[in-house]
Amino acid sequence: MCGDGPTVQEWTDERLTWNPEEFGNLTNIIVKADRLWLPELAVMNGCVRKCLRYTIISQRITLSGNVIRIEIQQKLAIHRSVAS
Repeated sequence: MCGDGPTVQEWTDERLTWNPEEFGNLTNIIVKADRLWLPELAVMNGCVRKCLRYTIISQRITLSGNVIRIEIQQKLAIHRSVAS
């Protein structure tokens, strides 16, 4: 079985907590992917005939250190040719 759709990753990093009163009552922020540690994840039983590329569409950190990362899958075509 193969599926397409968004992938949501969520984890807590205690080092990314803050007191909202010290930062204008800010309760969450959006951060670029290259500015944040990301866990290494891989799909071990991926689809055989599809190659997927991921594009991050949202990455948010809350005041309690909760990181929510949402990705959307974009299909890349794989073409086969046979020479005779």
